[in-house]
Amino acid sequence: MASISKIDRHGLGAKVTELSLTKSSREIARILKDEDGVDVSHKGVACWLKQVRAERRDATKAAVQEHIKKSIPKDLELLDHLIEDLRQHYEGEKVDKDGQRIHLDLGDKLAVAREIRHAVATKLRFSGALEGTGGGTLEEALEKLDDGDG
Repeated sequence: MASISKIDRHGLGAKVTELSLTKSSREIARILKDEDGVDVSHKGVACWLKQVRAERRDATKAAVQEHIKKSIPKDLELLDHLIEDLRQHYEGEKVDKDGQRIHLDLGDKLAVAREIRHAVATKLRFSGALEGTGGGTLEEALEKLDDGDG
């Protein structure tokens, strides 16, 4: 593991990270020796990169989860408004700016129904209700919930 500390000790982390975009661990180790005079094995480079990527992944995951936790209530509220708007279109309750009912043909009603299903599926995903359903269809997930399995 001494090779990991060599990368950090010599301040080569940014260079190794940049090189990793286009070079193999063996090539990076050779470049570090030729250009910087630092003898690091290719295994040491690979271990260092693996550790750095894991740390960045964990930090990114935590930041995304925190953002989602803050935004979900507002997102779900917007989703409720979208579902209600789509329902009004579907049931012919929607009116235009002149107060005239907007009537949808069958194709438009089917499109609205698909949007409602997508919105409901999104809401279920946010709620965690679809966890453990194997990523199946909305019908399968709803059936599981109705059966008390979910």
